[in-house]
Amino acid sequence: MITGQMFQLGVVVRDLEVAMAHWGTVTGGKDFLRMDTDYRALFRGEEVHVANRNAFVPWGDVMVELVEPVRHEGLQWDWLTTRGEGLFHYGFATDDMSQRFPGKGVIFEPLVGEPPHIVFLDTADELGYYLELFPTDRADALFDRVREAEVRA
Repeated sequence: MITGQMFQLGVVVRDLEVAMAHWGTVTGGKDFLRMDTDYRALFRGEEVHVANRNAFVPWGDVMVELVEPVRHEGLQWDWLTTRGEGLFHYGFATDDMSQRFPGKGVIFEPLVGEPPHIVFLDTADELGYYLELFPTDRADALFDRVREAEVRA
């Protein structure tokens, strides 16, 4: 069992602007927090270079993260090319980053900042999506930024 607070729905998209228009209607969000990322990560045990265009919007007690892969490497690109657009992870804010789904290890770990790093558990074949573990303090800080972007709209 994974403990923590589910706080994020991660959606892989081909076109961020089109997805923002759609998800703005779905969530009632007026403004998105935009954040482009470019970082090293471990994907299936190999170091890769990942770059994504991201947008975040609150939806009640959770946030929606839209991810448009820019580089042809990493978890998000792999999902887009093998499964297409759509929900690819549920993010959990947790203080226990050592948790694992029974029989499943880490498939993706962004090497950003100081440990503990965010991790994605290899649950897609069993659950239909990945489970992302996100340190609670960082999840809270990100969600605060997402809510502030919405208030400013």
